[in-house]
Amino acid sequence: EAGLAVVGRADAGELVGLIHQAAKRLGGLLGGPGAAVGLAQDPAVLGQLTGLLESVNMAQAAVGELVTAAEETGVAQRAAKTPAGLWLQLTARLTPSQASKIVLTSRRAAPFKALRAAALAGRANQHQVAAIAGVLDDLPRDLDPALAARAEQRLVGLASRFASDGLAKLTQAVFEQVAPQAAQEAAEAKAARQLERADRKRFFSVRDNGDGTHALRGLLASHDGELVRAALDKIADQRRREPAQAPGGTPPSRAQAKADALVEICKHAHACANATHLGGAGAKLVIAVRAEDLPAPFPAGPPPNGPATGPAPAPGSAPGQGGRIVATGQRIDTGLLAQIACDSHVARALLGARGEVLEIGRASRTVPKAIRLAAALRDQGCCFPSCDRPPEVCECHHAKPWNQGGPTDLTNICTLCPVHHRLVEPARAGPDGWKPQLRHDGLWEFIPPKWYDPDQRPMLHHRHIAAGATPSQP
Repeated sequence: EAGLAVVGRADAGELVGLIHQAAKRLGGLLGGPGAAVGLAQDPAVLGQLTGLLESVNMAQAAVGELVTAAEETGVAQRAAKTPAGLWLQLTARLTPSQASKIVLTSRRAAPFKALRAAALAGRANQHQVAAIAGVLDDLPRDLDPALAARAEQRLVGLASRFASDGLAKLTQAVFEQVAPQAAQEAAEAKAARQLERADRKRFFSVRDNGDGTHALRGLLASHDGELVRAALDKIADQRRREPAQAPGGTPPSRAQAKADALVEICKHAHACANATHLGGAGAKLVIAVRAEDLPAPFPAGPPPNGPATGPAPAPGSAPGQGGRIVATGQRIDTGLLAQIACDSHVARALLGARGEVLEIGRASRTVPKAIRLAAALRDQGCCFPSCDRPPEVCECHHAKPWNQGGPTDLTNICTLCPVHHRLVEPARAGPDGWKPQLRHDGLWEFIPPKWYDPDQRPMLHHRHIAAGATPSQP
């Protein structure tokens, strides 16, 4: 509304017309036979594409501004006898959900001036605007306006580094930075609600389809679901390897192997009620817990290099925060932690007050397995920025190659999924590839190539920022 007041309605209409004409000319240029292919042969087209995407972001932000104004003034209702959302459906040929998303995003973003300014300047796309507006809209209504403004500025700043899914996952981290006490209370209440809802909603059913198959459906709490998933994955991976090792053997698909694994577990349970190993290897649920939060079923014992309690608690930290499932990041309270710790298939990883690894409960005596477990605990999956692949599908990468004297220890090992492992391997990526480097706090960040960021600013995974780590300065 403020923009229209400055340039005037006629000027705004003229600008929209110019944008429309420019888009038509560009479409006509690219619509010729082979025109786009010819342009794309010049590397400069990438800069043009970046500029075009930025212009699209600006145009979509302008759409949001006008949709908000149309809703407030009721112009669509007066002129077309329809609400703004229905008018969008009819004129832009959008589905109801697509039109509703535009209206909802513009409505949620309306109170946040810094977010709207960033969108109008092309610094945030529509998906980022929707994510940030959703996060800000969920902040407590009684939060100090100054703190809410700080949260908005923080998220808008992060839009230059993270896509919409990463921004949504940084909600808790930003909340903890601007209002630690309120964030802790909200997190505890949310965890309790989630646990109660999961317990109430859990179910499992087996139904005969009448065609020689059975349909299985179910819902479990996160900690139980992770145990089931880990057990199925272990046996499935083993079964997929076995046929491939035989001459002419064809391994089952991963989904088929998981189905076979479930049947094998049930057969094993029938044969041995006190089974302790499945498929030749015990399934592990790895729980991360701070030393001061250690419940009674987890006797600490002094770790090799110092007291079990580790350094003094960080300012603002509160005892009794329970732990988290390493594979998923799901928080669990201290009571539930004590309950599931009775299971011999739970591996405990002891953390200090700042999250450093003090002690690893080993799954075996061999050092490589302990290192992999410690790396998985620290990195919590692929540590390449914005990748969400879980630890069990990741590989250990030597930042300094083994054949160049790189050691096999945590200061030289980072956890990467196969796709990003190939991306950072020096032999494949060459001198202008992504380069991992270890920070002073033991976390891995990545130096991007110059084609991605001319300033080569280090990039840290959003999960570590959400846990309280501070991104490196350029």
